[in-house]
Amino acid sequence: MDEPGDAWSRPGFEFDPNYPGLPRFPQPQPTDGLAVAALVCGLCGFIYLVPAVLGIIFGSIAVHQTSRNGRRGKGMAVAGIVAGAFWIVAYVLIIAYIVASGFAAWN
Repeated sequence: MDEPGDAWSRPGFEFDPNYPGLPRFPQPQPTDGLAVAALVCGLCGFIYLVPAVLGIIFGSIAVHQTSRNGRRGKGMAVAGIVAGAFWIVAYVLIIAYIVASGFAAWN
């Protein structure tokens, strides 16, 4: 017959000394703060061009950090990069349209 603690002696489980016999489950890694900042800046890129650029910068740093230290948030960082790039392309297209329509009015 197995001992009472053998059923929980798998990798990833620790025993809490305050409650012997009950496993303490491993806590998930915290979310990277730059990944959250990248997502927020990327989504707020419609306000002005600066948050869109910051979303790309913070996102690229956060992707590197999350792959290096194992924290969560890589998807948020990539979403911040994509949203920031989208708003930059939208700004460029809007400015190009305004310039082109302005030149068309002069001719």
